[in-house]
Amino acid sequence: MNEGQAGYPKGHKVHTAPAQAPDQESQEPRVVLQRGLYFEELQIGTVYQHRPGRTLTEADNVQFTTMTMNTQALHLDAAWSAEQPFGQRLMNSMFTLSTMVGQSVAQLTQGTIVAQLGMSDISFPHPMFHGDTLYTETVVVEKRLSASRPGQGIVVMEHTGRNQSGVVVGKASRTALFGSSQANNTKEFTISVSHEFTMGPALLFAPADRPERFAKAAERSDAVIIDLEDAVAPEAKAAARANMAACTLDPATTMVRINALDTADAALDLAALARSPFRTIMVAKAFDLGAIVRLSEYAVVVLCETAAGIIAAEELAKLPNVVGLMWGAEDLVASLGGTSSRFTTGARAGQYRAVALQARSQLLLAAGAAGKVAIDSIYADFADLDGLAEESEDAVASGFGAKACIHPSQVAVVRDAYRPSEASVAAAQELLAAADAAGTGVFAFKGQMVDGPILLHARQTLRRATPLVLTLAHIGALFPNARSLGERWD
Repeated sequence: MNEGQAGYPKGHKVHTAPAQAPDQESQEPRVVLQRGLYFEELQIGTVYQHRPGRTLTEADNVQFTTMTMNTQALHLDAAWSAEQPFGQRLMNSMFTLSTMVGQSVAQLTQGTIVAQLGMSDISFPHPMFHGDTLYTETVVVEKRLSASRPGQGIVVMEHTGRNQSGVVVGKASRTALFGSSQANNTKEFTISVSHEFTMGPALLFAPADRPERFAKAAERSDAVIIDLEDAVAPEAKAAARANMAACTLDPATTMVRINALDTADAALDLAALARSPFRTIMVAKAFDLGAIVRLSEYAVVVLCETAAGIIAAEELAKLPNVVGLMWGAEDLVASLGGTSSRFTTGARAGQYRAVALQARSQLLLAAGAAGKVAIDSIYADFADLDGLAEESEDAVASGFGAKACIHPSQVAVVRDAYRPSEASVAAAQELLAAADAAGTGVFAFKGQMVDGPILLHARQTLRRATPLVLTLAHIGALFPNARSLGERWD
């Protein structure tokens, strides 16, 4: 990385990359078409620096000004301008703006933009003079899929122009409609985002500042949640993001929990995610529909753990990029000013309080109504496996598709709860076979009337039986040196 190279404004750092060697094995030359970026390739928060710069001349100023029928003496009359506050002619600010936009074309919009939709917040904090050089950079600040034009998306960009000394000379916000690579039938690299949640049933949190735990968590669970939020201290978050971006776990069975979107940490989390292979994320303290829908390049699990989040769960579940919903008990009660989500003494010790039960049910209903997966909250007392087993069995019976774990010892308990018995599987198979033979919507079976909901329960039983789940005996055989369940896993 070099600073102050020729052709770059002072104070700007320049990243250089080695030239790629030609493909020795290819018999035909590889053809690379110069183009901008498609909708799914544009990353929120990324700074795109456009080079080369453009040195502005007197000829530029006179030609642009006269072509646009502008008779302003500040651009055309050298003698008059010499007596004005700046002592010389000023570059036409519309030329500066046009050049700022033009400098972004090759890197961002060449062949990928569908239409420019508008500009706003235009300002010129400092004038440009003849002989000054203009450098422009662009930040993508917002993006969302178009509701009316499939395969296209709306992107908001902020352009900033600087002179050769690094002084800001122009700023503008621009909104444009971009195409996607799929819509343009390209075979080039794109990031694939699945909008079907298939992880589980046992999801294990792994703190992102402990990368040595990542592989262990993957071995001992059905899916890993790399945690950038509560499990990581503020001073460790930068290192945690680097660990996550460098992680090599399978994206199909890994998601990343990011900080709440109304925090500064969230923007840094998303910037790190853009450098990673992971495209399923869990958004902490979710409640803002607009903020979630703008994460269109990700499959999102919304973590509803505040009063606002639970109230918004019904609408959040309807968003196209939301694949699942999870609730969080302790943060929810804290957001209400409470002290504990569970009773701590008496005959009901360990059981949820009424407000937590209502939130749990409300989220489950919201997810079910939208056809999305509901994920049950963690069981914080990881030493109480009996209590976890009871709660997991209730989660299965109620319709939660998965349950989050905070310790590897909890995984087997959750898996056991979700694994139907052999008798249940046999009964479901028999019932579905009878339904096929009956060929009608409602039929009698073993003295009972059977309809659609009962058949759905049977299919769900078979679905839970389909994945290969290792028993403790299998784990012991495969990993004879594995620690006992009672030991900590770090």
